Amino acid sequence: MKIKVKTDEMMRMIKDTLEGGQKAIFTVTGRSMEPFFKDNLTVVTLVKKASYQVNDVVLFWHQGSYKLHRIIKMSDELAVCKGDHLLKSEIVEIDDIFGYVESFETKGKIVQVMSKSYLTKVFLWRLFKPILIRLRRML
Repeated sequence: MKIKVKTDEMMRMIKDTLEGGQKAIFTVTGRSMEPFFKDNLTVVTLVKKASYQVNDVVLFWHQGSYKLHRIIKMSDELAVCKGDHLLKSEIVEIDDIFGYVESFETKGKIVQVMSKSYLTKVFLWRLFKPILIRLRRML
């Protein structure tokens, strides 16, 4: 059964669920994480982690909105995050990260984010992304 709720209400429920040690599952909206997450098609499973690392896709609060983007750089207190389909990044305090994507499903295909094939695709996408995004925008 699917229900629609306002973003702020949903995020409060997700934060409470993660803080309670449970998994949170929701459908992604938006195109910022293409090509890996598809708008209104990809369902992500989030969990709370003791610490985060580069390449984790995390849910966080930034400048008045919630975002689900990839960590591309880290320090002890800050993470630099960016949507896979974006060129602009955000600097986020680690305390503003609520959880990370453990797995996702699109059109019946489940992907574990620690699998070698997924991590290889992420590496290649990040390597060639600036060129590919600019080419896609030109077409």
